[in-house]
Amino acid sequence: MVLPQLIRSMAIGVLVLSAAPAFADYVVTTDSDADNASDGVCSLREAITAVNTQANYNECTSATTGESVVTFNIAPGLGEVHVIALASALPKITHFITIDGTTQVGASCTPVPNVRVQITNPTNLATDGINLDAGSDLSDIRGVALSLQVLAQAAGPLMSGALRDWTGDYTISLAVFGGLAALAAVVALLTQRPRVAA
Repeated sequence: MVLPQLIRSMAIGVLVLSAAPAFADYVVTTDSDADNASDGVCSLREAITAVNTQANYNECTSATTGESVVTFNIAPGLGEVHVIALASALPKITHFITIDGTTQVGASCTPVPNVRVQITNPTNLATDGINLDAGSDLSDIRGVALSLQVLAQAAGPLMSGALRDWTGDYTISLAVFGGLAALAAVVALLTQRPRVAA
């Protein structure tokens, strides 16, 4: 009795997995921020456009269709850091996406984060870097450093150390950062999904 049920469960599992959509890998091959149909490389900007449209775009091509994964393979691939300096705001992401910077040679997330792809905003554009919009639910971004986040991560310990030097202990630091964490939690709970235009 148990064996037929097990076989039936395994068969259903195989059917479910075979019906799942294939992932389409768009491989970023340059740290340029260009959108150029004839430069022979795929930029992050072009890869996001390919994901949004679910179609090949310029030199960003994929052999499969479906939900989309953006990976990185920027030459020379010797473990160096690649900086993508934004010339304009990246396209809003309007489709489920996985942007995986850990695929760039030398990147790792554990035991110590070692990020090899960084997005910067050298001209102070009105952008946060990567903008997830309506339709991008359950997207995943990993292994990519955003300059504003890096600055915030560096500012925290410096501020905490300065407050400790000024007061002689970490009481005020704990209160300040606890309050900021509570405020961030409230803002996150009050956030609503963007409205889709009719």
